[in-house]
Amino acid sequence: MAVLQLTSEDYSDQEVPESSGSGTDIEDSASTTIEEFDVDEPAPKEVLAGKLSLKAQLATWKIENNIEFSKCDQLLKILHPYHPDLPLSTRTLVRTPTKAVSLKNISPGKYYHFGIVKGILDTLLSMNFQELLIDPLPLYVGIDGVHLTNSSSSQFWPIVGHLPFIKESPPFPIGVFHANSKPTNSNAFLLDLIEEADSLHERGFFFREKYFSVLIKSFICDAPARAMILCIKGHSSERYGCARCIGFGRNLGQLRTNDSFREKQCVLHHHCRSILENLHYLDMVKDVPLDPMHLLDLGVMKKILAFIFGTDRKKRNVPHVTLHHRTVDQIDSFITETIRKFISRIEFARQPRSSKELPRWKASEFRTFLHYFGVVIFRKFLSPEFYHHFLLLHVAVKLLSYEPWSVTDNAFANALLSRFVTQSQALYSNLFMSYNIHALFHLSSDVLKFGPLDNFSAYRFENYYGKMKRYLKKNDKPLQQLVKRLLEEIQNHSFITRKISATNEIEFLDGHNSIPILENVFGFQFRSVNIPGLGQLKCDNEADNCVFLKDMSLVVMYDFVNIPNNVVVIGKRYENQQDAYSYPCRSYVIQEYLVSSLSTNFELWNVKDIWCKAVRLPTSASLDSFVVFPLKRQ
Repeated sequence: MAVLQLTSEDYSDQEVPESSGSGTDIEDSASTTIEEFDVDEPAPKEVLAGKLSLKAQLATWKIENNIEFSKCDQLLKILHPYHPDLPLSTRTLVRTPTKAVSLKNISPGKYYHFGIVKGILDTLLSMNFQELLIDPLPLYVGIDGVHLTNSSSSQFWPIVGHLPFIKESPPFPIGVFHANSKPTNSNAFLLDLIEEADSLHERGFFFREKYFSVLIKSFICDAPARAMILCIKGHSSERYGCARCIGFGRNLGQLRTNDSFREKQCVLHHHCRSILENLHYLDMVKDVPLDPMHLLDLGVMKKILAFIFGTDRKKRNVPHVTLHHRTVDQIDSFITETIRKFISRIEFARQPRSSKELPRWKASEFRTFLHYFGVVIFRKFLSPEFYHHFLLLHVAVKLLSYEPWSVTDNAFANALLSRFVTQSQALYSNLFMSYNIHALFHLSSDVLKFGPLDNFSAYRFENYYGKMKRYLKKNDKPLQQLVKRLLEEIQNHSFITRKISATNEIEFLDGHNSIPILENVFGFQFRSVNIPGLGQLKCDNEADNCVFLKDMSLVVMYDFVNIPNNVVVIGKRYENQQDAYSYPCRSYVIQEYLVSSLSTNFELWNVKDIWCKAVRLPTSASLDSFVVFPLKRQ
C-alpha cells in the first residue's frame, strides 16, 4: 500500500489515525484475521450443462431472500436423504467465514474494511462484464449515516462503491463503521479507503493479464456527510456552510476552487485538513457533487409541501402561503381517490399518500410530486404566482434529468433555478431560505460534469443501505452480523448474481381469445407485453395503457396482436393535444401535454412506432382531460 505522510499538524484537533490493522475480533474469542477471499469463477461442479447445481441454487435462494439459518437448516435436513451431496448446515452451504474477522477500533466504535479491489472484481464477475475495460477505472463512492432503529442511536456509516461505466451495476461495500454516533475523527474513518485508493491510482490492480488504475471520480453524500469528510463547516452555518461559494441565502458568492480549498483561503470555512486531500487528482470542490436526492426531493420539494400544507416541524402557518385545511382536504381527496388510479404499480415504488402522512413520506414520493403530481395539483389549487414559481423548479429539474437537454439546455435550467432562488423569499418569507435553496445555484454545474441528475444521485446507495439493515436479525453485535452476511454474499456472488442476458425479444403476457377489435386483423391476442427499453404495457390497466408514439401522438392501448412477422397495437388517439402550461416555457419543450377528446375510432400501429410509456394524470375527477408526461428511461 502507498504510505501516507500524516502528522498532527495535518489534522489539527483531530486524532492522528493509526495504521490499518489494529482491531478486535468479530467474536469474543482471540483476534484472528480471516483468510483472503478470492473472487473466482464458480467451481465446475456448481455449473452443470450451463445450469447451476442444486447446491448453488439453494445458496442463491438463501442469500437473495435473506432466509433465516434455522429455516434453511430444516430444509437441508429434509433434502439430504435424497441429495447426499448437500451439506446439513446452512453455514457450509453459503460458506460462512469460520474464522474471526478483525475489526478496527475507531472512536467511538468499530470499523471493518472490505476493500475496493474485492468489490470491483466481484462486480465485474457477477455482471459477466466482457467489454474492454477503460483505464483508469472510474469509481463513485457513497458515504452516509444509517440509523438502525427508531428507538436507539445505533448507526452504520457505510462506505459504498459503484462502477458508473457498467449499466445497472450494483453498489458494493468498501467499509462499514458502527457506533452510537458518527466517527469522532473522520480522517481516521477514511484512512483505509484513502490508502487503498492512492495505491490503486499509482499501481493499479491486475485483471485479465493487465494492470488497471482506479480513479475516484466523486464522493456522493448528503450535506452533513459531505461536511464531515471534507472537514468543513456544516450546512447550518449561515455564512460559511456552502461548499461551492462564499455566498449564502439568495446571494451567490465568489466560487470556491480546488486551489482555494487546498490553500484554506477562507479559513473560517474549514475545521482542519481533510485526508481526501491526499488524493492529489481529486478536485475538493467539484468532485463532491450535490446529491439530487437529498437536495431536491428531501430538501426543496419537502420544504415547499411543508409550507403549503402547514406540516413543517415547527407547525408554522405562513400567511398567504399555507392553504386552508379545507383546501388541503380537497387535495388529499383528489390524490387518493382520483390520481392514485393512474399511478402504475410497475413503474412507481409507492402509491400516493395523503398530505397528513407528509412527515413520513419517502424521498421517492417527493420526487414523484416534483416530476409529475405538482404540475396537476398546484395548477388546480395554488395561485398563479406560486404555481409559476413551482414550474421554474419543475422545468429546470426535467431539463437536467435527461440527455441531451442536460447539456444543450443547461444554461437555461441554471437561469430557471437562479430565478427560483431569488423569488423564494418574497413568496414564502425568509423562513423558507436555507442551505438547500441556496445550493440550487450550483446544481447545473454538477450536471455538466457528471451528466443527468440520476448519474450522481444517492438513490442507488440508499437502496443498498436499506438492504444492509435487512441483514440484521437481532440487536446484538450488528456490525458482526452485517460483515458475515456480506462476506457470504461476496463468496457466492460468482453464481448468485450471474443472470442470463436480457433478450431484445418482446415478452407476451396475458393472452386471450376475445373477438378481434378490428376486422381483418387476426393473430394471437395479448392484453400485456413487456418490450425491452419500454417496460411492461398493460391494455387493461389505465395506469399502464398510455404511450407516446414517435410522432409525439398520445395513444391509449386496447389490445396487442402478434401476427406473422409483426406485432401491432390497437388503440385510440387523443384528438386534442396542447401545451399544459406556457411559463417559464411552453410545456412541449419538455414533452408534456394537456390532452382531451379521445377518438371514437380504433387505429393500428406497429409496436416499433411506440416511443415511450406515458404517465397520464387527470386534471379533475370528471376525467375529461389529462396532463401527460413521458416516462423515459436513460
